[in-house]
Amino acid sequence: MNNTKELPIIQMTYDIIKWLIPNIDKLPRTQKFVLGDRIEIAFLDFLKYISLASKTKDKYEILTIADAKLMEIKLLCRLIVDLKYISIKQFEYLSKQLSEMGKMLGGWIKSIECRK
Repeated sequence: MNNTKELPIIQMTYDIIKWLIPNIDKLPRTQKFVLGDRIEIAFLDFLKYISLASKTKDKYEILTIADAKLMEIKLLCRLIVDLKYISIKQFEYLSKQLSEMGKMLGGWIKSIECRK
């Protein structure tokens, strides 16, 4: 379901989670429940923070936490490609999406900083 009033970063995050979950299921059993769960939880936390920020008046602190969560996601995703759990092609797609999400989040944070 795509809510037309939803921020693009929320929809992009939702879409990447939908793409990622089946790929996490393909991780080796030893990592699916450790590294895979951490990645999935980090993405879900990120989605929670940006959703919360979209609905609250005081966004800056929440977006700062979301920014730290996005950094965690990037590091975990880099780790799964370095361990060869996903292909370079999959990582390129994921990296492009994460970069775009970072730009959107950075722009959102800067727009709030300018209003202070």
